[in-house]
Amino acid sequence: MFWTVALSSVFSQPPRGVAKALLLMLISGFALADDYLIVTNQSNPVDIITSNEATSIFLGVQRLFVSGYEVEIIDHPVNSDIYSNFYRLVTSKSVAQIRSRRASLTFAGVSLPPEVVENDEEVIRWLKKHPNGIGYINENNLNEHIKVLLRVSDKNKNGNLAK
Repeated sequence: MFWTVALSSVFSQPPRGVAKALLLMLISGFALADDYLIVTNQSNPVDIITSNEATSIFLGVQRLFVSGYEVEIIDHPVNSDIYSNFYRLVTSKSVAQIRSRRASLTFAGVSLPPEVVENDEEVIRWLKKHPNGIGYINENNLNEHIKVLLRVSDKNKNGNLAK
């Protein structure tokens, strides 16, 4: 009986700070439901890729664009939210699974791990110098210096890619 009364008094009127914190968590949860853009250099002859091509490229299966040019991937740090969210959406794999796959490809001599930069601005700067480059950014950071190949959305609950 004591616990019931104690708990009901605690949860009947949450303190203002708790209510604000819950509201902030709710709002930030919506902010995490970002759209990501798979982007390339403006001069790349490829204008669009399919979700299957995106999966193959970022898993290291497809190493050429349909134009025949070699794909150069630029990546975010493994410990970043954008990395884990993007790879979960595009490949349906965890960070550990992606790291393991990349290590296997490197060990087998198939490919080297992608170059890593710290943020979206650096991805864009890198892509401007690499005509066959491909990377991903938050849609809020899109500018006229890069071309969008595919939009990846977290808003559809099943985790599939969306155009």
